Amino acid sequence: GASVKNTYEVYQIATFDVETTDGDTVYTNIKVNPNYNGVFDPTEAAKITTDSAAADQLAVTLAGESKTDTAVTTTSNGAFTVKSYGYYLIKEIAHDQADAYLATKYILVAVDAAEKTVELKTSNASITKKIVLEGTTDTLVDKNVAAIGDVVTYQLDATIPAYPTNATGLSYIITDTLSSGLTYKAVTYVGIKTASESAYTDVTTTAIAEGGWLNNNGQTTTITVPEATVKANAGGSVKITLTATLNASANVGTMGNPNSVDLKYTNNWDKKDSYYETPKDTVITYTGALNIIKTDDAAAEAAKPLSGAEFAIYTPKKYNDAETVPADAPEHVKATIEVKGVTYYYYKMVTTGTDGKASVTGRDSGMYYAVESKAPAGYNVVTTPVKLELVVAGDQLEVAGDPVDCATQPTLDAANSHAEDIYTVTWTVNDKTEERIQNTKGNTLPGTGGMGT
Repeated sequence: GASVKNTYEVYQIATFDVETTDGDTVYTNIKVNPNYNGVFDPTEAAKITTDSAAADQLAVTLAGESKTDTAVTTTSNGAFTVKSYGYYLIKEIAHDQADAYLATKYILVAVDAAEKTVELKTSNASITKKIVLEGTTDTLVDKNVAAIGDVVTYQLDATIPAYPTNATGLSYIITDTLSSGLTYKAVTYVGIKTASESAYTDVTTTAIAEGGWLNNNGQTTTITVPEATVKANAGGSVKITLTATLNASANVGTMGNPNSVDLKYTNNWDKKDSYYETPKDTVITYTGALNIIKTDDAAAEAAKPLSGAEFAIYTPKKYNDAETVPADAPEHVKATIEVKGVTYYYYKMVTTGTDGKASVTGRDSGMYYAVESKAPAGYNVVTTPVKLELVVAGDQLEVAGDPVDCATQPTLDAANSHAEDIYTVTWTVNDKTEERIQNTKGNTLPGTGGMGT
C-alpha cells in the first residue's frame, strides 16, 4: 500500500502466534520487543484492531520510543518483508515533494497473514477555477465573452487536507494570476467549512480586516489560510469569489485573456518548506471586434472601397467608456436609437480608412447598430441603422487566428488543468468576417437654357 515515491521504515513492536478458534482469528503468546517494554501493553492489544483512534494514538507514542536497531527494513518499491507475525509500526521517513498526498507519519498494523496490504491514512487537496456567467450567481463556465470595461466574476473552490492534530508549520496558499488584459478589482467573498458542514462560514470581513489572508500585488492575488483555520477545517473546503475588469490591453479575438489559479500546501508536515503545488486551472475571457467595410454599390467583386465615411456605433447597453454625441453630428445621430422596440446607446464615432474599413474592438457578443453620420464626398448618407450582430460560434470552429492552447503560452501550464483542452472561437459580424455597407452616388441634375433646348 505504500507509495513507490516515498520511503518507509518498519519497526517490530511485538510478535504473536496466529490461531483460529471457532472460526475467528486470534493472537496468542504476544511478546513485546524489549525496546517497547512499558509502552506497549499486550493486555490492551485488542483495542488496536477495534479502535482506530486508540491505534493512532499508540502509533504516535511508540514513534517517540522507536530505536533504529528494531527497524526491519526500508524499501522504495512499496513493499516490505518481515520474518514473523506481530505488531509493526510503519514510519514514513522520506516523502516525495511531487506527491500530492500528505506524508503518512505513523501507522500501527497487525501482520497476521503471508501478505498484508496497508492502507495509508492520508489525504490531498485540489483547486478549481470557474467564471460566474454574467447575470447569474451559480452558472459556472470555463470561458466567456465580455467587452473592455466589463467586470468578470470568478469562483475558486479548494479542498483542505485532513492533517493530523499534532501537525505544525502548515502552509495553505491560493495564488490567482491574471493576464495583462485583466485588472484585479476585489475579493468579494471568502467562505470556509468543515467536511461535515453543508454551509460555508463567511470569513471575508475577517480576512480583509486583519490583512493576514489576502494580498494583491498587481496581477497576482494570494489568499493564505492560517494554520489554525486549516486544522480546524480538516477535510473541508474553501470558496472564494473575486472580480477583475477587462482592460484596454486585452487580446481581441481568438487569443483570449486567460486567468489561472493554483494551490500550494504542506504535504510533508514535519519538514520545513515542503510543499505540493497543484497544476494551474485556467479560464479564458474573450472579447471581439465589430468590423465594417464601406464600398460603393457595385457588385461585391468589383466594389470600390470608400474612405472618409463616418459611422455612429450603438451598443446594447451603456458602457462607462462611451463617448458623447459630437456637437456637429447630424440630427439623425442621437444619444439613443430604438430598433424594434429595443433601445441602443451611442458608443463612439468611427471613420473608414483608405481600405474602406473601420472597426470597434473590445466588444461583447450581441446586437449592435451602425448609423452613417457622414458619407464620402459625392455619395448619399445611409441614415437607416445597419445591424451588426457579433457572434461567437462553437468551441471547435476557427476562422482567423490560432486556437487558444494555454499549454503553449509561456506563463501557463495548461488550459483548465488539461493540455488537450483547446478553446477556439470564431467571430462573425452578421455571419461574415466583416459587414459591407454600400453607398450610392448622388444624382447629377441636368442643366437648363443650353443650346438645343
